This record gives sequence, structure tokens and C-alpha cells, in this order.
Amino acid sequence: MVLTSARKKKTRQVPIFDSKHASPIMILEEEVEETWAEQFFLNPEIWNITSALFMQDMPFLAMRMYVIIERKVINHMLLFFTLKNFIMFCLEIYRILVIALEEEPEDDDSEEGSVDIERGKKVQNGKKWNKM
Repeated sequence: MVLTSARKKKTRQVPIFDSKHASPIMILEEEVEETWAEQFFLNPEIWNITSALFMQDMPFLAMRMYVIIERKVINHMLLFFTLKNFIMFCLEIYRILVIALEEEPEDDDSEEGSVDIERGKKVQNGKKWNKM
């Protein structure tokens, strides 16, 4: 099962009033900043990871740990897959933490090595370079 979604940035309309008129003379659209919680919980990658974690890795890890601890059944294959499940669990938790702590890149047109698509030229530090 794969969850996918496409979201556009939220905007709101802001009316600009003139001091002489009661009706707005202009309406501007501005972007609405999402809170950290909205960015985190509405991220489809978080939902993909948590669904895989709860439906695949955690049940098998719990079952294998139960068999090893309570039933005292220990063999090489069971230990291997228990270790594999534990490593996958740790990696998925780590990925969730990376997503939660990552900062959004700033929209800066003067990035080094950006490409001007309209002209097919490479832009570096504000200077245009011809494509080879």
C-alpha cells in the first residue's frame, strides 16, 4: 500500500482599503504559513513510514521477542530476523526524526549552480554561463 498526495501552498486573500472608500481597492493573495505540526502530520512520507512501522515491523518484532523471551525458543534464523526487525525499526524511527528536524530550503534564486530553464544557460553567483 502506498499513500500519495499533492498539496499546493495555502493562500489567503487580503483586501487593501483606501481611507476614502468602504470597498477594497485591491485584493492581494499571500501565503499562509503552516505550523510545524501541520507540516509534520500532513507529510505523506510520515504516513508511509508509520503505516509500514505499525503494520509490518512492530507486529513481527513483538511476536519474535515474545517467542524468544517467553517461550525460550532461540535459533539462528529467529535471532537473525529479530535483529533485522529491530534494525529496521530503528532506521524508520531515525527517518521520522530526520523529517521532523529538517528545515525547508529557502527560495533563493542566486543559488550556486542553478539553471535558467528558459534560456538553457547555467547561472552561477548571478553570472550566466553558456551550456556546453
